[in-house]
Amino acid sequence: MATRHAVPGRIPKPAPQEAVRVVRTTDSPNCTGACGWLATVVNDVIVDLKPAADYPCEEYNPRGCLRGMSMTHIIYGPDRIKTPLIRTGERGEGKWKEATWDEALDYIAQKMKHIIENYGADSMLLFNQVVGTSYVQKGAQIRMAALLGMSFATAYDYNGDISMGFTQTLGIDSVECESKSWGYAKYAILWSSNVLQTRMPDAQFLTRFAKQRNGCKIVAIDPRCNQTVKAADLWLPITPGTDGALALAMCRVLIEENLVDWQFLRTYTDCATLIRQDNGMRLRASDLGMGGENEFLVWDQTRQDFYKLPTDTLELPEDVNPAFKGEWTVQIDGEAVKVVPVYQLLETMVMQDEYRPERVAEITGIPAQTIRQVAREYATTKPAIIIIGMGINHRYHGDLTIRAILLLSALAGNYGTPGSGVSIYSGQHHFRIDISGFWFPEGKRPNVVPLHYFVLGKPTETINPKIKYPKHGFKALFVSHGNPLVTEFSSLMKRAIDNLELFVVIDFSMTPTCEYADVVLPAPTFWEKYDLVATGCHPYLQIQQPVIPPQYESRTELWIVQELVKRVAPELYPYFDLTELDAIRILLETAGKETEGITVEQLLQGPVRLNVPDPEIGLDEQLLHKKPFPPRAYPFKLEQQKEFLKTGRMEFYKEEPIYQQMGESLPVFKPAFSHLPEEDQRLPLCIVTPHSKWRVHSTHSNNPLLLNVNRKPVVEINPLDAAARGIQDGDLVEIFSNYGSYRLWALVTETIKPGVVCVDHGWWDRYLAGGKYHSVHTHQKIKPTHEAYFLPAVYAPGQHWKDTRVDVRKVGNNGATGNVD
Repeated sequence: MATRHAVPGRIPKPAPQEAVRVVRTTDSPNCTGACGWLATVVNDVIVDLKPAADYPCEEYNPRGCLRGMSMTHIIYGPDRIKTPLIRTGERGEGKWKEATWDEALDYIAQKMKHIIENYGADSMLLFNQVVGTSYVQKGAQIRMAALLGMSFATAYDYNGDISMGFTQTLGIDSVECESKSWGYAKYAILWSSNVLQTRMPDAQFLTRFAKQRNGCKIVAIDPRCNQTVKAADLWLPITPGTDGALALAMCRVLIEENLVDWQFLRTYTDCATLIRQDNGMRLRASDLGMGGENEFLVWDQTRQDFYKLPTDTLELPEDVNPAFKGEWTVQIDGEAVKVVPVYQLLETMVMQDEYRPERVAEITGIPAQTIRQVAREYATTKPAIIIIGMGINHRYHGDLTIRAILLLSALAGNYGTPGSGVSIYSGQHHFRIDISGFWFPEGKRPNVVPLHYFVLGKPTETINPKIKYPKHGFKALFVSHGNPLVTEFSSLMKRAIDNLELFVVIDFSMTPTCEYADVVLPAPTFWEKYDLVATGCHPYLQIQQPVIPPQYESRTELWIVQELVKRVAPELYPYFDLTELDAIRILLETAGKETEGITVEQLLQGPVRLNVPDPEIGLDEQLLHKKPFPPRAYPFKLEQQKEFLKTGRMEFYKEEPIYQQMGESLPVFKPAFSHLPEEDQRLPLCIVTPHSKWRVHSTHSNNPLLLNVNRKPVVEINPLDAAARGIQDGDLVEIFSNYGSYRLWALVTETIKPGVVCVDHGWWDRYLAGGKYHSVHTHQKIKPTHEAYFLPAVYAPGQHWKDTRVDVRKVGNNGATGNVD
């Protein structure tokens, strides 16, 4: 057995005295965990990592996983970037000059000044890691972008993790529901949500608490028998992309069996508001001379007259009895116009034959009896929760699917208590606090342009007018702690990068994205710097502390920003003349009610619960205090979100012309692949790319410890599909589409449905047997309804990774099957 020092007694030399420290900190990869750790440090080397287990709420102890515990293999790993690098060959050729910091920063600053003078600062685009993971370091980069006038693309937009159906219905793209609330559930539907694998620190709230304490029944909907499915009571192996039809069939069951919660619909939804049959718009008080443009009417069955809904509360007088069915004729500008309630339209839609469970069973692969059983159990068991993963959101029509699921939950009225509601975890992007005071000095903000338009090279015809595409296009791209050449559409991204004058990547590991850069700047890991960290899945604010000094020549993002500002715009330096702890104090003082009374000194001692309800249930102010929707999405002002929900209620009808033109005013079902070219639709297999147990997106792809348990990339394929292609378990195979191909090894398994193949998300290309990961995926196409509004990281164009069809073939002994992208 190896030891740090000679065994006492064998060698007379005494063991040296070592400086041993134990430091409490937190990590912040984009996994939503934000777990506290105790790092044991000997002579400035981390020798041990253990969960801190010091959260005042005992249920949260301990928190951590093998990814966090094995981080030392990245900190001290062979891919660690040790010094600034400047490209000397062609992009991606691998020829570098090791540079000093002055050389690298002078080079970047010279390019930046040239671009500013000739094209404008908005031609420089910043794209950094999901910023909810890093309020100070990534915030410093955005502070620079704001003051220089640069453009900024949130990672959340281009990752496709904006849950548009939530924003369209609730006015915010994901609901903050602390995971402790899951533990109160007596019924849980995990809809494309592999909690036991991707949310390991929080899975106990379903298993140890909900299941063991409440006898909670867990239903898993997924085409693959993943780790969570194996722990569920019932598995619904759905055909990919048919989830919306399943949700609407379940809605139909609730209506047929009189399981609708009318009181919930009355109070919280737009279901009683009236829709004009002449133009598809809502009936407004101004139409009948009863009030303003933003006031809406219902038909009150008690008064037999129109009633104007209040705009400052969801509470209605007890004697108001809104009608959910019926038809009335009103006079508007001298014309007779028929109006009907939203619910009437919804019921008419759902009762169409295509949503009958027996018809839906044919396309989903779920028996009609099971559809009825799950719908009935969900509606009659209280509290019941639905937890959504990203598998259904990463689709062109994912917004319609989520709207249908939210309709199901509203019809059942499963809201308002711990263990109820609909929760979607889709990244650590939502701000627990208002970060504006540090990020946006004097109210200045960067020019936000979603990365889709950078990759496309131009705006679309339907781009939202709030998005200001630079007049001269983009000339520089700064990527910080992101790996888009692995996790996004690499071929399109490279084409866009090739048109740039400057491409800078800031990271701690030499990722494939770094390898394509002009300049690579070495940054510290989470364990080597100060930051302020929070997450949606638990309500604790934490300080990240430097457990060890920045390794090699790495420098923090704040330091890099300070040095660039000195060179590019020295007059702005006073805005950056501060330390990380200074920045944290600014944040705490300006963040709002959530941080009142919280100090840096408290946080240095351990995690502090924000001033939020215990437990949070999601939509707390709306459900408990009857405040109108939407809940505020920091850092934006509530007024900026109100255009999403003009009624101030959950909206299941969208009146804007683009929704009407596309036939999506109601949450209808549209087949997942119907928008693809015919040659793509003809490919026989659907590919899904779930997050890996061994990675956070692509981080840890190169972790030697985790590679030892996840040794090579495989494609999971059903035995029927494998046999039809002459593929046996372990064979070298090639996945291909009309866009590209790559090679890996076959894992033949009955745990995946026929017609579906699965490859874990985020493999670095070096570990494949050939080709480029993501090369097969459907190229970007922006859905026009996703441009109806714009609010960064709340409403912006999404992605459709899962709308990809492929085929798989065995690679012959000579390794030749065709071209590999």
